[in-house]
Amino acid sequence: MSRVSKRTLPVWAIPTMLTALAAAPAIGCGSSKRAAPKDVHQTFEDSDEGWIPFGTDAQVEVTHEPTQVKDGSAALALRYVFHPGQYGSAILPIEQGQLGKLNRLQFWIKADHTTPVIVILSEKQPGGYYSTWFWCPADAWQHVELQPSDFALDEGPEDPKDPDGRLDLDQVRGIGLSDLGQAFQTLGRDVGYPLIIDRATGSHVLNLDDVDFLMGEASAPERGRPKSIGNVDRSVLTWITTGGAELRRSLSQNPINEPALEVNYEQTAGRYVGIFHTLSNLDLRGISKLSFKIAAKNDSKLMMYLEKKQPGSLLGPRYSLLVEIPGDSRAHERQIAIADLRADPAGPSDIDGKLDTGALKSISFVDITASDGRPSRKNTLWLSSISPH
Repeated sequence: MSRVSKRTLPVWAIPTMLTALAAAPAIGCGSSKRAAPKDVHQTFEDSDEGWIPFGTDAQVEVTHEPTQVKDGSAALALRYVFHPGQYGSAILPIEQGQLGKLNRLQFWIKADHTTPVIVILSEKQPGGYYSTWFWCPADAWQHVELQPSDFALDEGPEDPKDPDGRLDLDQVRGIGLSDLGQAFQTLGRDVGYPLIIDRATGSHVLNLDDVDFLMGEASAPERGRPKSIGNVDRSVLTWITTGGAELRRSLSQNPINEPALEVNYEQTAGRYVGIFHTLSNLDLRGISKLSFKIAAKNDSKLMMYLEKKQPGSLLGPRYSLLVEIPGDSRAHERQIAIADLRADPAGPSDIDGKLDTGALKSISFVDITASDGRPSRKNTLWLSSISPH
């Protein structure tokens, strides 16, 4: 697994930087014999099911500690230590063809601290690395369901180029799972937008239980036209933050009266909170606007960013728009015209000179309310799923 560069990076590198974990040549060490796709259920009652550790001080073992087991008497434990530039991971080698008809990957997971988690599918070389991530609250078992369409090709400077640019399930030779909080150790500080970055330290553990690889007759995964972005009806949150905020699913009894992302944080001068969502796996060609409902406890000024892909680079050109929300804890509908976003001169230049919605990589919101020096205040945001039109 290649390391993320230790050079100082601006905060806008985060969406791509997180996926830089995907370079894992250690997986794909299985037999060259093609395996027949069939459902697999891993309980860890009798063994570690073939999972192995990767990274300095990483350990993978079966645990029988009741607080680390969801069902039965055993679960898998990934134990790792935070080291700058290192990523303790759990790796599962896969026989070629074994996941050729994968329809859904599901499992239970628990982390001992609040953190984003990445899951990586590695194709047989010269294929690519495909990843997705989700938010994992501390000390709580949550059920994760992933489909092949959730995974997007990693196109950072150290990622291999996939000749066909698509996820070929029958060529997947390994799966990796890692705590993305480890990536925050090497993030630099952008003076212009001093984003809060939580830098965890010490030893940690991720627990897995009841891992299921469910096969079906689904067609090969394509970048899909989404009905929504950040669908809060899913079993896990697909929004993440680098720090300074508590994220949770608010399914009812919130100001917008529908399932929402709830973000609790403090508006503080010189310490900005940002939330991020990948768009790399979505087909947004031809859209002209994004609509959503949003509410805030305090008056809030949010910079909304759309970042474009720039293969081979950590950073892509970004376009921005200021979104202002009254602090009345009431739902406000917003329709953001793509044409209203403007190129951010502080970001990489865009050789195309236009915001191409067919090449979007991420969407983010950064609260800059306290940039005027006002006193710190605790705030809550509620955000619905975002609908592209």
